[in-house]
Amino acid sequence: MEKENNNHLNNEEKIISLEKRMLEILEENNELLKKIRSSQKLANNLKIAYWIIVISVAFGAYYLLQPAANSILNQFIGLKNVILNISDRLNNLPDFGKVKSVLNSIGK
Repeated sequence: MEKENNNHLNNEEKIISLEKRMLEILEENNELLKKIRSSQKLANNLKIAYWIIVISVAFGAYYLLQPAANSILNQFIGLKNVILNISDRLNNLPDFGKVKSVLNSIGK
């Protein structure tokens, strides 16, 4: 009977020590999960901040470069107008074949 009581006490002590160890492991696991979750939140916030910075820089660059881009665009429009003007003037010149035939007919 005493042996059974000793075995029973030993089993209870083993169970209690296993429960304590399991509780320690669960607490350690919980702490690790909390750290992982906080790391995920930080990574998400940094990703949001990154995209805010990228979009802000893009709009800032557009704001700063817009006057230069408009100036270059106006230069190209002016060049196009000059070329069209020259083309119109060349099209309005008299046909040299007709002038030559008139001169030849006068010379005969």
